[in-house]
Amino acid sequence: MSDVPQENAQIPDKDKRIDFYLKVLARLKERSTLREVLEREVFLEFIKYNNNRINEFPLLEKQQSGIIALLCHRSTDLPSHEYIKKILSEFILMIGRYSKLKDSKDKDALDGIRSRLINAETLLIKTVQGVVYASCLISDNFEEV
Repeated sequence: MSDVPQENAQIPDKDKRIDFYLKVLARLKERSTLREVLEREVFLEFIKYNNNRINEFPLLEKQQSGIIALLCHRSTDLPSHEYIKKILSEFILMIGRYSKLKDSKDKDALDGIRSRLINAETLLIKTVQGVVYASCLISDNFEEV
């Protein structure tokens, strides 16, 4: 279903990552995916594609699914989910804008969108990283008991 790289592969450069995100978004838009489903699928593909950029990302599939479920859970009651949704919405918006401008002659606008896209990507990675660290800390504390 996805073109996710192997776990031990090197980190792709920015252009390859952006191309991957463009393909994922285009594939989901072709199917006229609902916004919430689109956000979830983009986020899942994002996590799979960038798992080698996330320190301490769990190797056990059960731990990975727990972290992904926690991150992808939608709730209006928790401020942390609003923060994740805001960053993810910015990321998807920048992918969409980049896809529209990538063949244009306005290189300044394209560079601005590209830098905002990379910034949103970095914030998403740091968000996942924070959840992974918190999860590992909780697991370590339970193992010591």
